[in-house]
Amino acid sequence: MSRAGRAVVFPMGTSRLRLFWMLSLAFVSLPLATSCAPAAAQRAGDFAVIGPGGGGAMFHPTISPIDPQTVLVGCDMSGSYITHDGGLHWRMFNLLGAARDFAFDPLDRKVMYALTVGLWRSVDEGATWELVLPSPKQIVGVDDSSDDADINLRSPAPPGSQGPPGVAAIAVDPRDGRLWAATEGVPELLWSSADHGTHWREEKMLPAKVERLLVAADGVWLAGPKGFWRLSDKKIFAPSVSPTDYWSSVALDGPDKAAAGPVTLMGVHDDVLYVVNASKDGPTQWHKAELPGTDAKVALAAGGHDGKTIFAAFSDLKDAGQTWDGIARSQDGGQTWTLVWKDSGPGADNVQDAWITPFLGSMWGGVPHGIAVAPGKHGTVYSTDDGRAMKSTDGGDHWEAVYSHSGPDGGAVTNGLDVLNNYVVSFDPFNPRRIFVGYTDIGLFRSEDGGESWWASRQGVPFALANTAYDVVFDPAVRNKMWVAYSDQHDLPSPRVWRNRPVTHFRGAVYLSVNGGRSWTNTFAGVPPGAVTSLVLDPKSPVGQRTLYASVLGRGVAKSVDDGKSWKLMNQGIADEYPRTYRIVLAPDGSLFVTVPRKTSANLSGPDTDGQMYHSVDGAQSWHRVELPHGVNDPYEVLVDPRDATRLYLAAWPRPVGNKGSNGGIFLSTDSGAHWRLIFDRNQHIFSVTCNPENPDELYATGYESSAWISSDKGEHWRRMEGYNFLWGHRVTADPVRPGWVYINTFGGGVWHGRTDGKAGVEDIATPVLQPVGTGK
Repeated sequence: MSRAGRAVVFPMGTSRLRLFWMLSLAFVSLPLATSCAPAAAQRAGDFAVIGPGGGGAMFHPTISPIDPQTVLVGCDMSGSYITHDGGLHWRMFNLLGAARDFAFDPLDRKVMYALTVGLWRSVDEGATWELVLPSPKQIVGVDDSSDDADINLRSPAPPGSQGPPGVAAIAVDPRDGRLWAATEGVPELLWSSADHGTHWREEKMLPAKVERLLVAADGVWLAGPKGFWRLSDKKIFAPSVSPTDYWSSVALDGPDKAAAGPVTLMGVHDDVLYVVNASKDGPTQWHKAELPGTDAKVALAAGGHDGKTIFAAFSDLKDAGQTWDGIARSQDGGQTWTLVWKDSGPGADNVQDAWITPFLGSMWGGVPHGIAVAPGKHGTVYSTDDGRAMKSTDGGDHWEAVYSHSGPDGGAVTNGLDVLNNYVVSFDPFNPRRIFVGYTDIGLFRSEDGGESWWASRQGVPFALANTAYDVVFDPAVRNKMWVAYSDQHDLPSPRVWRNRPVTHFRGAVYLSVNGGRSWTNTFAGVPPGAVTSLVLDPKSPVGQRTLYASVLGRGVAKSVDDGKSWKLMNQGIADEYPRTYRIVLAPDGSLFVTVPRKTSANLSGPDTDGQMYHSVDGAQSWHRVELPHGVNDPYEVLVDPRDATRLYLAAWPRPVGNKGSNGGIFLSTDSGAHWRLIFDRNQHIFSVTCNPENPDELYATGYESSAWISSDKGEHWRRMEGYNFLWGHRVTADPVRPGWVYINTFGGGVWHGRTDGKAGVEDIATPVLQPVGTGK
């Protein structure tokens, strides 16, 4: 989901000695499995992802050279995805960070590789994954102390080195299965492994950073921002002529199975695509791709494994008085081009999309981030963009969605490729099978059938304000009456979102629906514009004149006593001219608590940066500060026991210090915040703590450490929910229809639905040291 814009930081090496040290340590036997039994074994838990599917940025589509029905796709929100049936169904797998490259073994359909925070190998067709670089036996810690809990694999290094190696690109030799890896650092190096990554050999120092590798009949071809090269007989050869000294995008393509024939080099510079067919004798003349029309901006290209076919993703192409985005195809090595996907807004006639084009418009997905052509079956092509995965089976002449499909009622049903950030799951009190989910980028969605299919639910909300639906409340006495909190700013309350945009520039509003979410009216009058991030309704207030409270990040707390028709800021006692109030909650005695997260992601402390929590006992007329637990300066959310207004549970984000962070977790107070006790610290990055309304002794928690937790004794003991392993979690909500089941909101992995007591089973990560804390216990 590029609009939510987060890429995981990959540890980069800076020492050749360091890399030699790490790879020599990797000469530990890692036996290669010979059976795909784990694929058939029972997976952990019973979780499944629900929702409309797609919706966020997808990258690196990679097609198996043995079975074109098997495809891998990555997402910038940390999930990876695999299909074995050509995109009809996808399974998410999670390897601690966003995928940056994939590769299949062309000789063994069971073997494949993924590059995230390290290099992973699967030997059971993607069912499980084990780390091969760095060597698992050399990992001494998994660090995630940063404010976004980015993963860093820590391992020993000799004196003078500056960090572990960073793999930048991978490829597999179609003739013998040899694995090649280009590493980044000082210097850049090329390595190879003849045993699926267990042992490594240094091959050559590289002239610059490499982002693409291709094994061809005449050697190993390499490409990066500074050029194209070929390795042969331990020597590096560079083209003698190049149109530029910097490429914004590079691609390599060669004949299937490394057969003899030229390799196609493709590079983009200043939005222009250049192409050349090269061989061991060197490239011939580079030529500029001349697409039909004028002013086309090319983003990337991919080859068709035949030396002739090339696909190019473009935007802003002017032709016939219109501006077009899409995909162009050449079948003569880039000399002439046909626009096989040509879209100016209403949707192309040869493209059969799912829900995104009808709801958001066909241009919403933007220019493709990746294009892949199936080796050996060149008519099969995949394209991924900011919301969709699309497939062609006739060489690009026609395209169809493989991220979602329509259910029997016409609603959107995910294919399993879910990449959406979301904050809230809410249920209609008169019909709990009517479910609402507040998403980033696409706003509020509604299901009328218990989560099987989904409909957009934001009619009446301007596109400019409808980026993120943060919260939903219902009138418990009036059927179909509800309010939703919207903002144009995603990713709150992370401080990175206001580094370049002052909080006073955020926009948002509260909208009212009286027809069950089918249409909405703005009722947020009387307060300055701001990001509305949470809502509460006082159920004791009169029907028709309900009292509502809203936290408006950058403005403070707003109150309405007339059903939301008018609002007034109520900030007396809250420090800061522009309070970053995030979550407001109503206690059973009618008092209010509101949390104000810290202002910075740096390890700073003081009144100008620390977060706060406030309490009001007079309907928000005044507020007094609640003393936080010792060392805590980033309170995310407070839960008040619905039976006891003095019993508080605080979800705290850690200070970004040390290896894991400090002063995060869950804290308990039994005296309205006068005193606190730490009750959970197995994870530090806790986004929220919630309870089961039917049994408030049962607590749930999740955050940014690949886990969701349950306690059945008011937080004294906690157990990890088996089967949930998405890196970044937001909130756990009890299923009101199925006891023992929950919904989990995530930051970029859709909504997960499953049992709280699922059994242990096969996990994505087969390397024990890297499995989440509490796995299988």
